[in-house]
Formats: sequence, structure tokens, C-alpha cells
Amino acid sequence: GLMTEAQRVTEGAFSMAREMLQRGVIDGDRILLDGHTLTSEFMKAALKTYFLERGYGNPHGMVIASGEQSARPHDDGHGPILPNTFIVIDIFPQNDATGFHADMTRTFVKGKASDEMKAVYEAVRDVQAEIADYVEAGVRCADVYAKTVEAFKVRGYETSPERGFMHRTGHGLGLSVHEEPSFNV
Repeated sequence: GLMTEAQRVTEGAFSMAREMLQRGVIDGDRILLDGHTLTSEFMKAALKTYFLERGYGNPHGMVIASGEQSARPHDDGHGPILPNTFIVIDIFPQNDATGFHADMTRTFVKGKASDEMKAVYEAVRDVQAEIADYVEAGVRCADVYAKTVEAFKVRGYETSPERGFMHRTGHGLGLSVHEEPSFNV
């Protein structure tokens, strides 16, 4: 349906972002794309153009954050996209004609991931699989969130509003980018 279409268009935007990162060349503490420093602003402009050409807008913006910015939920990101760090891309466009949203977040690394970064990746992957197996009709959203928090704690990660897992497990999606139900406390 309409939401599936929005998600597919957003997947195309992620393919574009991935391709930009793959084409980029690491030069010290920056990534060069076609000889220019790749910045959050440049990638956002390219993705906005991609969405506009397909009848989508980004009324709430988008996140393209690397380095320390990537550790702050909903930091929009600015400046050079840094190599050898997490690069968080969170895109939530809205179809101009139907009003339906998509909402997808992906994390990339251009260059070498540290052992700590690899461990975080593995923990998130494993917790995601564990929670996916737990979710079924009738399970309360608050219980899904609590199980997610516990799964990170068991793996030795912090789960406070300031550090570690500090965000909800998920949320509904449709005519609003954040619809009920919300998978948090």
C-alpha cells in the first residue's frame, strides 16, 4: 500500500547514501567525494532532491550525523562526515500527495570500525533479533521496551536517558511520523 511505497522510496534514498559513502575516498579525517569534502549538508541536499523528484518532502528534516553527533539522538548533524566513526542516517519523508510517512534509520562506517564499534553493532543486532522473536499480538508495548532495556543491560550496556540505550524501541507510523503505539515506558 501507500506506506510500503513510502518505505521503498526511502530504501532507494539509503542506496544513494550508501553509494555516496562507497565512492568516497578517505583523506585523513575527512571523506572526499568527487574531490570535495563530503558533508552532512551536501548529502542532505542530494537526498532531498531525490525525494522531491519522487513526490516526497522532508517537513521534519533528516539526520546525517557522524562522530560525536551520532551519539546524540536526533542531532541533525552538520559539517564533514567523518571516517572511521558511526554515521547515523535517519530519514523520515512524507509523500506530498498521500501524506504517508516512512521512517528508517541506518548506521554506516566509512573506513575501519573499532572493536568497540563492532561490539555495539553485534549487541544491537542480537537484541533486535531477540526482541523480534518476543513481539507478537497481545504483548504490551511497555513490556517490549522493558525487555529491550533488560537485553542491553545483560550485555553490559547502559540504559539511561543520558547514555547507552536511551530511546524508545519503536513506534507506529502512518499519516504522522510518530503514531501510536509507542514502544517505551
